[in-house]
Amino acid sequence: MIFNKITKAFAIIKQFLGILTKKFKIKFIFNFIAILGASLLETLSVSLLLPFVQAILNPEKLMQNKYASILVQFFNIKTTNQFILATSLFVVAFFILKNIYQILCRYWQNKFRADLQVHISDTILTSYMSRPYSFFIDHNSSELMRNVMNSFCDYNLNVEY
Repeated sequence: MIFNKITKAFAIIKQFLGILTKKFKIKFIFNFIAILGASLLETLSVSLLLPFVQAILNPEKLMQNKYASILVQFFNIKTTNQFILATSLFVVAFFILKNIYQILCRYWQNKFRADLQVHISDTILTSYMSRPYSFFIDHNSSELMRNVMNSFCDYNLNVEY
């Protein structure tokens, strides 16, 4: 059962990559890597919360941790208040940078999708323009217009999850 779904997913990806030009394939790979990076940053941000809470609840113990002590010595932190402040600033800065990166990822994804929609619509329109007049007599003009205008939105690969 799961093997069939995985096989279908790979078939869909292969079909999708088959319609892309080299430029769009590169953009697709870039977006895929950016999404992986965003998910990694999201996982890291969640895993930062436990040490942050520990730093607030028991800063003396965390300051004696061998990894934290290296940072304490490097930044010349003397008191627990300085340690809590430094930890808080680090967590806030990390979350801000992570969210900026995720906003950029969303922008790249939306731009890729819009560019791909234009490309597919242009390809369909070009295909229609090279058809003989008899093709237009045999087909409904509103359906042809819908295909050009909404080609990407209506692109359904019949995926069952």
